Amino acid sequence: MKFRLILQPTMAVLLAIHSGIKDARVCHPPYFWTIATDPTARAELLKDGWHSIGKVFMLALALDVLYQRSAKVS
Repeated sequence: MKFRLILQPTMAVLLAIHSGIKDARVCHPPYFWTIATDPTARAELLKDGWHSIGKVFMLALALDVLYQRSAKVS
């Protein structure tokens, strides 16, 4: 469990930095600010956001299931 408490925030930070740098290179406006202030772009940005974090979310879910399962066995 301690490993998960380090792995998940670290991966989230690294992916956020990677996405921010990628957006800056193609001159996209800041993600959160655009979602908060531009209703026309909101749906597309949220879809793109879920696409970006989908694999990490699934990995976190799998780790959680494995941890819960091993806790019940012990």
